[in-house]
Amino acid sequence: MISYLGYFSRPFSFALIIWPVASFFLSLPIWALMYNRYHRLRITSVFSAYIAVLYMLGVVTFTMYPLPENAAEYCTTHHIAPQLNILQFIGDIRVDGLYAILQLVMNVVLFMPFGYMATRWWRMGWIKVVICGAFFSLFIELTQLTGVWGVYPCAYRQFDVDDLLTNTFGAVLGACVALITNKFKPVEVVDKDEINYHPGLLHRFVTYTIDIIIMLLCTYPISIICVLVFYQFSTPLGNGTYDFNGFILSPELFSTFTDVLIAIALFLLQWLFPMYHRGQTIGGLITHMSFETKKRTGYYRLGFFALRFAILLYLNILTKGASQYSAFVVVVMILVWLFCGKRMPWDFIPGEDMPKLDDDNNVVSIPADEVTTVNEVAPAQYSVTDYSNNTINNMSEYNK
Repeated sequence: MISYLGYFSRPFSFALIIWPVASFFLSLPIWALMYNRYHRLRITSVFSAYIAVLYMLGVVTFTMYPLPENAAEYCTTHHIAPQLNILQFIGDIRVDGLYAILQLVMNVVLFMPFGYMATRWWRMGWIKVVICGAFFSLFIELTQLTGVWGVYPCAYRQFDVDDLLTNTFGAVLGACVALITNKFKPVEVVDKDEINYHPGLLHRFVTYTIDIIIMLLCTYPISIICVLVFYQFSTPLGNGTYDFNGFILSPELFSTFTDVLIAIALFLLQWLFPMYHRGQTIGGLITHMSFETKKRTGYYRLGFFALRFAILLYLNILTKGASQYSAFVVVVMILVWLFCGKRMPWDFIPGEDMPKLDDDNNVVSIPADEVTTVNEVAPAQYSVTDYSNNTINNMSEYNK
């Protein structure tokens, strides 16, 4: 056994190191989708999503990876044939006893989280759970049989039809657990048009990450195309500069060009777009949040967007090559958030407070002497809660 594991030592160590880190970054779009559906995230939801991604990545990775390091030696000494007898597990139990039983149990347990997630989170019915569980298991088995679809020259793990049966059964059991959970704790139903005007730090982080990804997808392809065109149609002069259609240019110019593109993208995506969309960036539209926690007009609103744009510009461009300054600003912003009423620096620009909503979309934190004012502004047939859902969220007058 020890000699067999020796074929995998270094790749396995690498996989263990990269696994939790990759799971974190792969969790970001999951958190964004959860914000899109529920408009808020609790710590338990964040942790559950991360564990789910950790699980899915672990199942895919550690059933295919690591690959033996010396392919020629391994394929010469190991000839693994597929196991296609669906009753083979009976003989295995007779021969191997407890070890074979534990292997069957582990194959069942391995796919229970998949069935739970498919039923609880992805709202799949019984038939879909069985089909998806079977196909997921079949994909893994075929990957092992084909040596990761030809990447490896031979099968390095056994295709076992019993694994298909036990994995699928595990998915069904997981679905049963999800149905029991749904009975005692139903899935939360929220208003799809609700906007969170008091987002937490994690909500802001996920939204900003989405915005950064969108910004990079918009700017870097343009920059790369310009670099390719430049080198294709320019003539090197031998002193580090190039003759491009009569203009003497240096390659360092592209660094400045990229910075200008990023600045333009920041202005369009973080200032101009949210100014006309209730303080929502494209990421905010996905996660249902606005970074405008107060209603501002005139110069106050202009100053709010200008200050936020200036800080983001500093973090993304002006601290290039001096990451310690960028880290310092981020730390200061987090400290301000923690000790100054959960506000970002731009939130200190004066404005009218937005009523906060609790988990049931009811208005909270409104002083008693302000309730009358709210009801006077809202139509007579509306309660404070109705006003919060129909007026605060829509805020049609807010963009005028």
